[in-house]
Amino acid sequence: MIETDLLVLGSGAGGLSAAITAACLGCKVTVVEKTEYFGGTTALSGGAFWIPNNPYMTREDSTENARKYLQAVIGDNFDDNMVSAFLANAPEMIDFLEKNTEAMRFWSAEFMPDYEPQVECSSFGRSMSVPHFDASELGVNFDKLRPALKQLTVFNGMQVDAVDLGFLMNYNKSFSAFLYTTKLVLRYAFDWLRSRRGRVLKGGNAVAARLLKASMDAGVTLIDKAPARKLIEENGRVVGAIVQIDNKEVEIRASKGVVIATGGFAQNEKMVAEYIPFPEHHKSMLPEGNVGEGLELGMSVGGELGSGLSNNGCWTPVSVRKHADGSETRYPHIFLDRSRPGSILVNQSGRRFANEATHYQALVAAIQRTGSVPCWLIGSRSFISKYGLGLALPYMPVSSYVRDGYLIEGQSVSELAAKLGIDGQALEETFAQVNSDAALGKDSLFARGDSVYDQVYGDPGHKPNPNFGAMGEGPYYAVKIVPGDLGTFVGLKTDNHAQVLRDGMPIPGLYAAGLDANTVMGGEYPGAGCSIGPALTFGYMAAKHACNA
Repeated sequence: MIETDLLVLGSGAGGLSAAITAACLGCKVTVVEKTEYFGGTTALSGGAFWIPNNPYMTREDSTENARKYLQAVIGDNFDDNMVSAFLANAPEMIDFLEKNTEAMRFWSAEFMPDYEPQVECSSFGRSMSVPHFDASELGVNFDKLRPALKQLTVFNGMQVDAVDLGFLMNYNKSFSAFLYTTKLVLRYAFDWLRSRRGRVLKGGNAVAARLLKASMDAGVTLIDKAPARKLIEENGRVVGAIVQIDNKEVEIRASKGVVIATGGFAQNEKMVAEYIPFPEHHKSMLPEGNVGEGLELGMSVGGELGSGLSNNGCWTPVSVRKHADGSETRYPHIFLDRSRPGSILVNQSGRRFANEATHYQALVAAIQRTGSVPCWLIGSRSFISKYGLGLALPYMPVSSYVRDGYLIEGQSVSELAAKLGIDGQALEETFAQVNSDAALGKDSLFARGDSVYDQVYGDPGHKPNPNFGAMGEGPYYAVKIVPGDLGTFVGLKTDNHAQVLRDGMPIPGLYAAGLDANTVMGGEYPGAGCSIGPALTFGYMAAKHACNA
């Protein structure tokens, strides 16, 4: 038997935030992670977390402004009690982690608007992230940090951010860009020789690494390959769990309680079929271990799942490259290609159906609402050379992608339409409409490029519209797009202390955070990091309540 104060199931943002907070408050903490890697979904993410009124914002913000914005975006699913708890604790959580740890350091993405900038009280800079992180600070635990998605790196493992991409895509345009790119690549080459992996961690990998380092520094016990099998309940209170460690079932007693933060159900086929639209086409970007075990544990002691959300997941368009050995590589089209001038997204009828440059949640909601499953993202060869198209990177040959069917090639619009099995005349008309609108710099159908959100991910050098341009000359290429997710929203019902509810009342000793807690956003996605921000915050709240109870 192992005795601890707080037991945390899962090692993503929610779990490690709870672990660090409790340890800094003087509690003995044990984290058990089912897989061989620490970091959870957070390690695969872009690394943003949405924290309104955060101390790094240069623009004036307030809790009340953030509440008004959320109320407008969330609508009927707005829960004032839960939203108030989030807004009050989120900036406090940032301050606590920064004051009590060496590893947790932050910055505000001042260039980043909220995802619905047309709504009253939207702002810039509510999305935050962390500075780059040197993997050497993790020591041997670097090998236990979940690697970033290779398909979102370059050279099969070099992590890059928005600044890096700007230089990489213009390496041959100026000496400064060439010098920056050379230094970046040389550092990666040196790191790859050492560990077959980039060691300058960025984005979500840096967030996960900093959380892991802060946990190590705080004295948290970290156990990998240790799935939780059963919660231990005595007299209505959860007092621990049975955990499989080294193929043995071990009882871990937790005097302060248990935090469930195992990452939701995105890889659970049965739950996906129940909760996710078009499950036969849907592709998740989440780790293989996210199969809903935490939800099942919570329900085993009377916890209930939320319902009635406007969306049951954080959506993203996904393309899939299938390999000869039967494996596949999934690429989330979060922004970049679909936001740049010269690309369009069409349905099976050869027609556009949405603003391609809008945020990923809204775009996939439109795909689902219009039944445009699958759909096709199209660009010319010159477009790919400049911006890339999914896994096909700029300035790289496309022949291998065409051979294995990831890209469909057509020398003309009609040839492309025939290969896609869609109406050639309709696609010709779509191209003609786009080219006509592009000459005026105005998307007459879906206002692509009008929103400040669109413009952030456009090409500022393309005038007059950074997001919308003519389709150019053939050959043309199309990549098949299906709905996917970056996380699930349906989770255990909790109160404003992150306690799991049973018949409307808290279950003593049981908490949930991250994707295992029903989303505070009501199924909407108001800004970049609206999963990780609440995960960090409710993990912090759970630990505070457990340690002070």
